[in-house]
Amino acid sequence: MPTVPTAHRPIRREGLQKAVKVNTKTQQRPVGKRLGGKLFAVGARKRRWKRRSRAVQQSPQLRTPSPDAFVASKGPCRSSVSRLGAFSASVDEKNPDELLWALQRGDEALAMELLKSPRAPELLKRRSRRHDCTCLMLAAGASGRPASDVLVERILSFGAAANVAARSRSHRTAADYAALHPTCEHLSPRLRALALEAVHSTSSRCPCCGQQLMRRPRIASLADRYLRGEHENQLLERFFSEEITAKTENGSSATWDTLMRPEFHTFHKSRTFHKELSESLAVLEEIQISCPQILEDAEHWHFLDLCCGKSLTSLVLSTRCPDLTVSALDRVGPEGIPHYKEAGLCVKYLQQDLLDSASLPRLASHLRGRTTAMVGLHLCGNLSVRAVELFEELESIRICILVPCCLPHLRDAPNSLKHLYRQSVADDLQYAKWVSYLEERFAAIPNVAMVRQRSAVHMKSKKNTILTAIKRDA
Repeated sequence: MPTVPTAHRPIRREGLQKAVKVNTKTQQRPVGKRLGGKLFAVGARKRRWKRRSRAVQQSPQLRTPSPDAFVASKGPCRSSVSRLGAFSASVDEKNPDELLWALQRGDEALAMELLKSPRAPELLKRRSRRHDCTCLMLAAGASGRPASDVLVERILSFGAAANVAARSRSHRTAADYAALHPTCEHLSPRLRALALEAVHSTSSRCPCCGQQLMRRPRIASLADRYLRGEHENQLLERFFSEEITAKTENGSSATWDTLMRPEFHTFHKSRTFHKELSESLAVLEEIQISCPQILEDAEHWHFLDLCCGKSLTSLVLSTRCPDLTVSALDRVGPEGIPHYKEAGLCVKYLQQDLLDSASLPRLASHLRGRTTAMVGLHLCGNLSVRAVELFEELESIRICILVPCCLPHLRDAPNSLKHLYRQSVADDLQYAKWVSYLEERFAAIPNVAMVRQRSAVHMKSKKNTILTAIKRDA
């Protein structure tokens, strides 16, 4: 271990004074990675603060951060303003987030002064970066510091600029935040009524939840690029071209055209929509190849989408086969799920954790008496093993289509695969071994008639192996 000479002196570490033990024979002390790394981190932090101080002194535009900006609020939705830092209470004409910062700090005097200025409509358009909260949400208690009724009424007096129907990243409105605080609870009914009125008075919001809609959904731009030949993917090319043909010939509703409806706005802003659509279409292709009986006799089949995310696979299948009953399952809340009921599609969402011990009886009760085909698209770690166990234990599940994702943690990995974690094995080889292990698990089930492994080359993912297991008499 390397050593450096030093004197017997106390050092400051994590705010505590600790004496360094010195070897009395060599007058040296060992410098380990942990101690050395800690000292280096402290030194680097000091150097950053010194550079920041010099920059503030040299630049008159920068102001001294307020101590209140570093106080973490205890509200249900803390804005990113506290992390970015707030500035002095003087009105800054170049600072577009000053009203957000004033509401975050609870500075009602400055907030009222800004709301009386000509810049008020522009300031009300700003939203916090971390939780996407509006000024009205912060005033209603999103910051943990509810404002007075006078300030809330002042914001509401701006009408549409107050954005009363907006939702934060946690899918809450200003009325929801007001209902969480006893001091603002009386404002919740009025805010909810104003939000409902705003939703019905404009076409730029979802009629179901009031979420702001994009002027042009991403799927429309994606369809244009494929129709112009800018991308090459057989699944997506066939998807867009077939739907265009079907719409122009018989006037039927196309799948991609259905996705542009406001009930499915949860997909409109997704930056990974291109990849997710290729994965869902690869699953649909596997169903057409390995088990076409699902599509031919959709009325007698039930489709289960495990760990569905936003349930894009469920949407693609339900639009292709309107007679198919679909259940989408995940552990998150239903806020990010499309409005299937309002759209007239037979899709039901189940909020359930697959790794929970109580999930099996609940799922068995839901699937009782239904001939079910189960799909698990990119299930991580032990979720893939859990899908195999459900396929084995639930007799109603006759077909399982599994696309494995990453390997489980070392402590949860099977003994036959633990050597992959301790050796420098390439990711592709690790994934191949993981898929082979799951295939063997499928083959070991007594009443399984066929296990098929296929690589979906048009899936925009490196983990593109599809396992299909079919029980006898399916």
